[in-house]
Amino acid sequence: MIFANFPLGQKCSALSRLYVSKYVWETGFKIQFLEEIAKIKVGPCTRWDNFLGPVMYVLHTTSVAVALS
Repeated sequence: MIFANFPLGQKCSALSRLYVSKYVWETGFKIQFLEEIAKIKVGPCTRWDNFLGPVMYVLHTTSVAVALS
């Protein structure tokens, strides 16, 4: 077992940037990308269909809110 020193409630930061060429962006990627993002459900962790649940610390809540804005 590998232990990483992360606090409980951390957000995944695996993809912090996505570079897409202007041509790809303008030929359908933007529309498809925004449609997929709109499907992400946020809500209580008691609902299995929610992708993102509550976070534990105020700093995490703020960082997720900033990332989603």
